[in-house]
Amino acid sequence: MTSSKTILDSLIVAERKFVENDLNTLVEKYLIPLSDEDSSPLVASTATTTSATSETSHNHHAEENYLHNVSSSLTIIKNLHKFTLSRLEKSDLDPNTLGALFSTVTSQLLAPYKQYYTSVPKIMNYLQKEKEHNESFKNWLSQNDEATLNRLLVEAPQQHLNFYSQQLNEYLKTTNVSQEERAHVESSLDYLKKTMEAIVKAQHEKHHTPIRRLSEKQ
Repeated sequence: MTSSKTILDSLIVAERKFVENDLNTLVEKYLIPLSDEDSSPLVASTATTTSATSETSHNHHAEENYLHNVSSSLTIIKNLHKFTLSRLEKSDLDPNTLGALFSTVTSQLLAPYKQYYTSVPKIMNYLQKEKEHNESFKNWLSQNDEATLNRLLVEAPQQHLNFYSQQLNEYLKTTNVSQEERAHVESSLDYLKKTMEAIVKAQHEKHHTPIRRLSEKQ
């Protein structure tokens, strides 16, 4: 049987990797360069926009830049995970109180993850269209590992939340879990389930709203 201390150590390693590697790389290597309205390769689009109707043009310009939107969601997500890591790393943390910590954390993750994954399909659609028409962006992708961008944007956060669920389920099997602590863990697992359901729903929604292209900025 896995001990609560072993589970705590596994969570610390995974949380540190997610914050310091995955989230930092996604933001600093990909989202910040892509959302810069002066230097982004998305600005240099070769797609023709002059034939667009005034209504379509207005819609494009009225839309949010979803790269900025998802960066905003990620800031909240990253801060919550950094908070979790700092609590997990506290030397006086009792490994048998993980449920109390995660019931607090998981209740706050639902909204930003839902918002994040509402924007992700729009970004993927946007980037795919730019990839087809924008030589500058296509070259940028070839130099910056498109597969890693896709993994960090879509898969990595879900995998990390699934890891939470796996570890909390293992934690329930340890012998020292009190009834109060069990209730905290079950609450955490319920929030994680709702978060994953919201993510799946967001990814399968139809997104017809046009996205303002950086090359169309006024």
